[in-house]
Amino acid sequence: MSITPTTGSTQGGTPITISGENFSPVLLQNQIMIGTSFCTITSASDTEIQCINEAASIAKATTGLITPVNTGTDEEPILELAMLGRIVEQATCDTGMDCTFSYMLNETPTITNMSHSLATNAGDTIIIEGTYGDSGDLAMEVDNFTASIGGESVALTADVENLTLSFTFPAIPAGNYILSLLHQIVGYAKNEVVMINVLKITSITPTNGS
Repeated sequence: MSITPTTGSTQGGTPITISGENFSPVLLQNQIMIGTSFCTITSASDTEIQCINEAASIAKATTGLITPVNTGTDEEPILELAMLGRIVEQATCDTGMDCTFSYMLNETPTITNMSHSLATNAGDTIIIEGTYGDSGDLAMEVDNFTASIGGESVALTADVENLTLSFTFPAIPAGNYILSLLHQIVGYAKNEVVMINVLKITSITPTNGS
């Protein structure tokens, strides 16, 4: 059994491929765990299973009496990936293979600021500032990102000169929202910037009555 990739975002969402032999092609007859979290299986064949992992905070957490073995750090845990085939049989790791997954801070895109996040309306252009990897540049990775907010997908535009991304705020109900930014290779970006979509009255009709 082998794992690709073996590293990804601390926020989860990394698409992982497990290769081997004698797997079940039936999705429900396979279970993949990283630490104490389940990796959501998206496809399965006799020789390959693909899944999407949870965030490091979930994978490293103690569940009941089970505390996962972490050979990394608290911020960048390295946790064992385990596969249960046909519900009860646990797959073995090939000799010389390291069947662990590492959550890496330098593979975690991070949003540091978003323009006028405290008073947002539909149609506003929102500028995203942040970092990613050694280059520290979100804009160069625009083709690998997808984004959504309030359940609505939004199109991203890159400003390579200013190293920023931008999107048009969609028409969604008033409330507090956090943009979900997903890199198709390493997983979700870390984002703690809350956007407030304010209630706004544009007109009243009629303005008088009986």
